[in-house]
Amino acid sequence: MGVTEAPLIAMQTWDYQGMTFIPHLNFFEFIPEKESIKSRNNPSYQPSTLLMDELKPGNYELVITNFHGGPLSDID
Repeated sequence: MGVTEAPLIAMQTWDYQGMTFIPHLNFFEFIPEKESIKSRNNPSYQPSTLLMDELKPGNYELVITNFHGGPLSDID
């Protein structure tokens, strides 16, 4: 996966069995799949988001907020 908005999202665990999010570099919000579909069908709809500790198994759209630099930090 490649992302220009977030320089580092996760790192591999020490035992190489998974990935661990790095929350200190970015702020992560997750839009549940049903909410994402509603917002695509109705542009004025504001989807609800979840934080990492609220996630359950399923599909989500990841929303990244980054105030530490990268190409989006220079946009006025």
